[in-house]
Amino acid sequence: MPPNEIPGLEGARLTPRETEVIHLILARHTNLAISLHLACSVKNVEAHISSIFRKTHTNSRLDLVMKIMSAAREASGGGGTAPTG
Repeated sequence: MPPNEIPGLEGARLTPRETEVIHLILARHTNLAISLHLACSVKNVEAHISSIFRKTHTNSRLDLVMKIMSAAREASGGGGTAPTG
């Protein structure tokens, strides 16, 4: 996915840095690894993540990733419901 296009988060008004943090979260980086990659403190990463959660109406990394994955699945046409019967 392009750097600034994250499925399900189009209206969240994320900063470029927040978008970068989300991509690192999706790559399974820890807060420490993200801070080293971005050359900032872990506290700064935590602040970015808190802002991301607030803007995306999520409460955890898992919630954020599930929201993104669900939107990506729907966008690719695979977001149907499970068959019943």
